[in-house]
Amino acid sequence: MPPKQLKMVQAWIEIHKEELAVDWQLAVNGDEPFRIAPLQSGNTMLCNVISVSTTPDFQIDLQYENGERRRFDMRPLLQVKPWDRIAAPALFLRASVEYGTVVWPGDIDIAPETLYEDSVPIVTAVRN
Repeated sequence: MPPKQLKMVQAWIEIHKEELAVDWQLAVNGDEPFRIAPLQSGNTMLCNVISVSTTPDFQIDLQYENGERRRFDMRPLLQVKPWDRIAAPALFLRASVEYGTVVWPGDIDIAPETLYEDSVPIVTAVRN
């Protein structure tokens, strides 16, 4: 697991330590555990990216596990490290999804909360 995501999981565990202990006992006893709130960033619930596609103008289209589709503009980030290493179209097009976020070869990724908070919804036109 990438270090950034590992820290997020560890923070979630620390926040919910007591709830996890109670749920563990319930599970050991064969009872249904309680639902624990997912990790949140600010007011945004973190949601895993399940697919990504790139555009020739350095945008990425994201599909989230909740069904939401959003577009993120990578152009501003391509001016700074480490993303400057994927500024060539051939490298940028190699985006994929791992651990619920977008990654590129060479251990380059972007925080899922950044993807969500700085992206815009993709609205598809409905034709009659």
